[in-house]
Amino acid sequence: MIAQTGQYAGTFQKGNGNNMKTQFEQELEDLKRQVVDMASGVNKMIELANRIILNREEFLLEEVYKIEKVINHMEVEIESFCVKLIALHQPAATDLRLIVSVIKMANQLERLGDHAVNIAKRFPGISRISPDFIPQDMKPLALRSSRMFQDVISAFIDQDSEKARKVCEMDDEVDGLNKLVWNNFIQEMIRSHIDLETGFELLLTSRQYERIGDCATNLAEEVVFYLQGKNIKHQFTKNEEDADTEASPILDEKNP
Repeated sequence: MIAQTGQYAGTFQKGNGNNMKTQFEQELEDLKRQVVDMASGVNKMIELANRIILNREEFLLEEVYKIEKVINHMEVEIESFCVKLIALHQPAATDLRLIVSVIKMANQLERLGDHAVNIAKRFPGISRISPDFIPQDMKPLALRSSRMFQDVISAFIDQDSEKARKVCEMDDEVDGLNKLVWNNFIQEMIRSHIDLETGFELLLTSRQYERIGDCATNLAEEVVFYLQGKNIKHQFTKNEEDADTEASPILDEKNP
């Protein structure tokens, strides 16, 4: 397990002997802790990838690979734990929504780790490009997509569905920054005679940051589903809230 650090530290701590939670309730708290542990590791991977690309700190690449192995193992552990909880306790309503959402979230977290690796490993190609030719929108793209991920994990921890919805709304901005990087850098490649193979290393890195935003959006949708029992896929704005798809009856509070 990766120790919780930074903004996620101290989250979902176990209760003391006076806490009268049932075994199932304790196991659900353990499940939440596992998700936050995994998210903390992924957040570290993204931070390291940003430093590699933005600050040219290539020596951090091995640390990214090392954390990736732990993240892949954690995904398997979380999915197995979820299956065990369903089999033993046959949960319904909010508890079942939590478990179903966590299974999907673990998959998205593993993908986020893959994107961080894909960003970091492209540095050797990008290092051949002069810093003067790197699009100015690359840094805002990296930081904005990273912020989306951090915000959605905070939304999960705080059980804040409105914060999760705001993460979904940020996705258009990340998509726009990715398009700016592509448009501006293709023009720079033509002006500065940057070879295609080298240039596409940077463009594909930009695409990976855009996919981090997509994964953060997917995580946010799962947080809303867990907390409200509503499916908001493809419905990101607050004005469309009335069009939200209701959860299946087996996941509804009216059917405990």
